[in-house]
Amino acid sequence: MPYPNWDFMAYFMNGKFFFGESTYFEIYRPPFVPLCLGILYLLTHSYMLTAFAFSLIASFTFIYAVNLLVKSYNLDKKTYYWVLFTTPLLWYAGLRVGTELMSVTFILLSLSFLKQKKNFLAGLALSLASLSRYELLILLPILLTTKNIKHLFVRMIGFGIPWLIWAAYSFYLWGSMTYSLLNSFALNIYFRDYLWQNPNPLHFLILGSSLLGGIYYLYLRIKNKSFKPPFSLKYELILAYMILALLYSYYKTPLKFERYLYSLIAPLSILASISLKKLFLNKSFFTRIMVILLTLFTMTAYIIALTSYLENKTIFERIDFLTSHNIINTSQYYYSDLWVHLNFHNIKSLPVEQLCRGKEVVVDPSLKYAVIFNYEYCLNSSHAQLIQETPHHIKIYFFNVSNISYQPILYLDHIKEISSKLKENVKKEVCLALFKVSALCGIPFI
Repeated sequence: MPYPNWDFMAYFMNGKFFFGESTYFEIYRPPFVPLCLGILYLLTHSYMLTAFAFSLIASFTFIYAVNLLVKSYNLDKKTYYWVLFTTPLLWYAGLRVGTELMSVTFILLSLSFLKQKKNFLAGLALSLASLSRYELLILLPILLTTKNIKHLFVRMIGFGIPWLIWAAYSFYLWGSMTYSLLNSFALNIYFRDYLWQNPNPLHFLILGSSLLGGIYYLYLRIKNKSFKPPFSLKYELILAYMILALLYSYYKTPLKFERYLYSLIAPLSILASISLKKLFLNKSFFTRIMVILLTLFTMTAYIIALTSYLENKTIFERIDFLTSHNIINTSQYYYSDLWVHLNFHNIKSLPVEQLCRGKEVVVDPSLKYAVIFNYEYCLNSSHAQLIQETPHHIKIYFFNVSNISYQPILYLDHIKEISSKLKENVKKEVCLALFKVSALCGIPFI
């Protein structure tokens, strides 16, 4: 990943922060992938080697999870791999951000361990999936699908241990065990209702064979009473719940990206491999449809991936231009609309939105800069003055503002100033919106 995207850079810097290698940190990011990246960076001290090693580890772990799943659920291996291969979202978005492939891997492992009655590992795997993507907490009920109290207890122990470690770390640094989760919910859902988007059909298209096969499975299940999966109704219902829960999570997220459907690959691919197995009986038909699907899905994913690559490449070239001409340097602090990219290049930067609030109090005026890359953000006209526009259409402003306090980005610490939605206690209000339990949200360390 020579030109990583926004999220992967943030996860990488969060990982360095865990080990004292970076001052930049975004609290609303789940911790598991950053922790993996941080450990690899300690071993390699190179971004490229870290990204390469992480890609290898994630890929081989995924292959192991797939083989274990095929064996546990008595699936046809050839069909299942074909379904995955013709699901372009799988390999387009899997390692682009860093969290998607890992989260699906642990979902598959959890499903396999549930089937094998390895209760502690089933809970542990689902816990790591939810610590890769917080949204996957919605899958927690699949651990409750047992009448055996001992099995349930062991599953919850496995699930709880990683979360307790993260809660203890969070409490040590910020005085709240759930502060990261609350920040994530506040940023991505609670305060983003003004950015509401309807579900995008193109996001579903690149689910490819997983979606088509899943729909075909439902059709066969309704029409043909003799059609049954090679596992019990209990696990069929678990997969059905997962699909509905993940679709609900995607729908409720205001700002929608295709990768938010990524976790659907886990349950859909299982059902698709069962329903599409019949296609392999007709080799002529299978060959024709495989060529059509592969061509369609490959072109779709390639166009999306190429667009993303070129966009990131352009941004990196612009930053290289600024640094090579000494327009910006590591000795100054900056505001920017691409603050993550600048911090990734060891140039300390904060979100330029902080200048839009109109509440700056000038205590010790000094020259501060804002670097605007792609488009005009809200700029406080009483402070802003354009001093340079580069050949790359990058605008450099300066402001007379109080000294920048550079610290980890704690979303809930700042949001009260810019939201008319809040009343008094920011943290408690977000907690109530997420957990719906007033007694829980009244506890100080929660």
